[in-house]
Amino acid sequence: MQGEILSLVSFFSIGALFLISGLQCNRVRIQFLKKCPEEALRYVTPLGEKSPKNVTFLFREKSVALLRQHVDLWKLRQRAVALIVASGLWPIVCMVILAIVYASK
Repeated sequence: MQGEILSLVSFFSIGALFLISGLQCNRVRIQFLKKCPEEALRYVTPLGEKSPKNVTFLFREKSVALLRQHVDLWKLRQRAVALIVASGLWPIVCMVILAIVYASK
């Protein structure tokens, strides 16, 4: 019983973390497009368009340099990067916890 509840909690927490990460990355892109529209169009696509360059936008050197110039955008970017890192680590932590719980049965 405990393992099943833990499985559901980990499943939904991982999904929520992925969703929050995506929303935060999109928030950075939207704010960047509003604050610096001319520069932003070189690094991301306009709102409503999908492109692979939107995914790597937060990690490219040139866009990082631009975001660093604006304190509010830089803070949003740092939060987004932290959430992306957490999205990579949290599933591993959940699997380890679940492995320990199921191994102890």
